[in-house]
Amino acid sequence: MGAFGLGINPTLNSRVFTLAGDAPPLAGATNISSFNVGITAGPWLGGLAIGAGMGYASVAWIGAALGVAALGTIAWSHALQSNRTAEDPFAATDLTAADAGR
Repeated sequence: MGAFGLGINPTLNSRVFTLAGDAPPLAGATNISSFNVGITAGPWLGGLAIGAGMGYASVAWIGAALGVAALGTIAWSHALQSNRTAEDPFAATDLTAADAGR
């Protein structure tokens, strides 16, 4: 699991920079910020559950719920990208045309 998590980061960063257009520093900062939100939110929610007396097993359920939410976000992103590509087949490869106000 740890090797997968470590290995996926360069791929995610490459994807973000590919879609960044004219603002790669902003896209990179947003990408890293999203990782930091996840790193903070998981333990915080787990701590709230344990503090509320739900027991240690609740942490696993919270992790599963966050994983399902992440998969939902990926599916939503894919659907948005598919709709954009269906409207303009060159939208995925011609990022500068969208910036030019086409």
